[in-house]
Amino acid sequence: MAINKDQFNEVIDTFVLSKTCSVKEDKDTAVPKTINLKIRFQGATINTLAQSCLGQGVVVKWQNGRARKDFTKLVDRQTVEIDWASPATAPQMDPRDAMLADAKAAGVDIKNKAELMRWVENQFNIR
Repeated sequence: MAINKDQFNEVIDTFVLSKTCSVKEDKDTAVPKTINLKIRFQGATINTLAQSCLGQGVVVKWQNGRARKDFTKLVDRQTVEIDWASPATAPQMDPRDAMLADAKAAGVDIKNKAELMRWVENQFNIR
């Protein structure tokens, strides 16, 4: 589909782009994590989308902001959805993925179902 300059101010209903990036907790971290981002563009104009994508500012802001703050919760090869308008805010994560990331960050072997269930029961005071 071709877009002409007369369409640059049209508002986009919803559009999602994917990008894989590398994240380190800080400059001294030896091993980075590779994260898959799904960037949701909603309510933007085609021009805003184009300018944002060309500058790659969305990904860099996420890497330097939210990714560093939540580095211990991120799981290598995880997919995180971010909002192009505020990429440094808390990631929109699937609740299951978020729970598994929290468990893994707490040192739980998430492949051990019994250990994972004990952690879940303890986290949510399930008895």
